[in-house]
Amino acid sequence: MMNTQTYHNQTALTLNEFLRNLTPNRSANSWRWIEKDDSWKGELDLPGFEKEEVTVFIDKDRILSVTAQQTKTEEEADFTRNKVVSHLRLPREINAEKLAAALESGVLRVTLPKVSPDSKIERQIELN
Repeated sequence: MMNTQTYHNQTALTLNEFLRNLTPNRSANSWRWIEKDDSWKGELDLPGFEKEEVTVFIDKDRILSVTAQQTKTEEEADFTRNKVVSHLRLPREINAEKLAAALESGVLRVTLPKVSPDSKIERQIELN
């Protein structure tokens, strides 16, 4: 026979497990990276987000910011919607002007081209 406290604890555990399965796991929104000879390629899972709901921005300090926020319709106003925000400091060796991003099937793919070694010009600087 189960007492009231045990019953409530079991119910709470079951409810917590159910809610945990409904709530997106934030660690699932971590980046995966691979280094190629000419670039770094990164992926970030953003399931359920549309292209119009995702913003990718790089600032002057080489911080890559990704914000994904689902929009609400009037019918959905009472429902909580997902929001994902990610900030990364990028290495100095990237060519920020050629950074590319695409959202396909709920996965954000970012390509960070490396600065080519020959673009680092070595020269003697004349003194004035």
